Amino acid sequence: MNIVQVVHGLPPQERAGVEILTLELSRALQARGHKVTIIARTSAPEREEFSLQEEQDESGLRIVRIVNNYTWMTSFRLHYDNPFFDATFRRLLDQCGADIVHFQHVQHLSASLIPSVSSLGYPTLLGLHDFFFACHLIQFIDRADRLCPGPQRGERCVACLHDLASAEAARHRFAFMARVLQIPQRVIVPSAFLAQRMTDEFPFLRDRLQVIAYGLPLPSGPALDRRAQPETLNDTPGAPVLSQSPRQPLRLVYVGVLLPHKGAHVLIDALKGISADRVHASLYGAEVAARRAYADRLREDAAGLSVHWGGVYDRAELQAILAEHDVLVLPVIWEETFSVVIREALQAGLPVIAARRGALPEIIEDGRNGLLFEPEDADDLRRCVRRLLDEPGLLDRLRTDRFVWRDADAYAQDVEQTYEAVLGQVGHRPAQLDRGRSWPEERWQRWQELAEERERALQEQRAWTDELEKGKTWLEEQRANWQELAQERERALQEQRAWTDELEKGKTWLEEQRNNWEKIARQHGEQAAHWQAQTRRWQESFWGRVCIRLKLVKPVREFPVKAEKR
Repeated sequence: MNIVQVVHGLPPQERAGVEILTLELSRALQARGHKVTIIARTSAPEREEFSLQEEQDESGLRIVRIVNNYTWMTSFRLHYDNPFFDATFRRLLDQCGADIVHFQHVQHLSASLIPSVSSLGYPTLLGLHDFFFACHLIQFIDRADRLCPGPQRGERCVACLHDLASAEAARHRFAFMARVLQIPQRVIVPSAFLAQRMTDEFPFLRDRLQVIAYGLPLPSGPALDRRAQPETLNDTPGAPVLSQSPRQPLRLVYVGVLLPHKGAHVLIDALKGISADRVHASLYGAEVAARRAYADRLREDAAGLSVHWGGVYDRAELQAILAEHDVLVLPVIWEETFSVVIREALQAGLPVIAARRGALPEIIEDGRNGLLFEPEDADDLRRCVRRLLDEPGLLDRLRTDRFVWRDADAYAQDVEQTYEAVLGQVGHRPAQLDRGRSWPEERWQRWQELAEERERALQEQRAWTDELEKGKTWLEEQRANWQELAQERERALQEQRAWTDELEKGKTWLEEQRNNWEKIARQHGEQAAHWQAQTRRWQESFWGRVCIRLKLVKPVREFPVKAEKR
């Protein structure tokens, strides 16, 4: 078969579960004799939008990456219904001569690719790995990091998307996705939980859903097989001996990105009630720049606890990480749809403590290969950890269950059988279809809407440009006015300084004049006192009394003496 796999990213740029799974499945299908091409989205700011990058990996697998830097995203709808990808995909499918197209994930691409490709006559399969088609935020976790019970046909999406889309646009997304999900001939899910969850939201999927559990290449290299019975290990020369009581401290490991929906904060809260010398926890996973505050808060809350921050790890390092610990903890808030890391831990011989939510109870049976606790309940998680610490032999009993996860080839074989069933149902790809009519008729209206939308955006940009030009002119005028005003103020300040200098000079002159007048007044007062004294002496003399008696002269008056100013 000539198979095309479509996914939203691939290593080394993106290393999450779906990306790794798609790459390994494609390699396994190619090893089984099929011709496989992967079409994946990538981010490359230095390259032109929607341009192509083609390469081959070490196994000879053809990979075509489509650049999407989100520079053309002028509306919310383009995040899931983007016709700019259509022409590129038609050209690629023509080049590949595909017999079947398997859409693994269309985030960062466009869900509209599914009806576009199907209208060209290609048999189409869709893999559902999360809740992307029902939830724009993907995980049924709302903006307050709480579990969402479901979109309610888009009504609950209105509040979550209020800063991205109008209420009408939020409802339209759900209706659009419902129409898209009716197109693929088969929809593959990894767990019974996800099949039921998607059927609850989209009942028409019931007859087309197929559960196929994931499979990945088995880890290579020596690893401690802690799944065997302790007595079996004891009988093996040179083999490690497992104690019937857990070592101290109990070594817990968390593996997952540091985001609220993964629940690392629940683990940190649970550790606070246990002595730090009895339990040690290692947290491995990347921090997300947009949610750096969450990671910082985790570190603050973990102060005083025995916690190791392992950071980002390569998948090839996971077996070594697991071998250094006793128990894997998965305290997720969201409804996990499968969990690869749980299976890798069980295969490495580690029991698992997991939240009783989503698909996790499908693989973890309480008391057999792990312990289950109530989601988001740190007290109940602490109870599980204390059981491992206090119950003799419990850790070893949980390790005794032999678990072998199937490999990528077994997974590829099941997917291959599904491909054959679909091709047998719809027939192999027909000869050249009437592509000149069906596709344009379906997409013409959407192109018109997009053209009108872009025209409105351009008009708004022109209006803003005009306003900015007016604003620029006004600012230039204001600048000139302020310069003139500044010059006037400078002149006024200079005049004020001149007046101040004159006033200072006048003040000095007045002080000098006042001092002179005070000196003259003192001199006049002294002369008046002298003459009064002379007059009194003459009046008291004989001739003075005679003259006064004869009224030849008047008695002297006392002239007031000016008091000296202090």
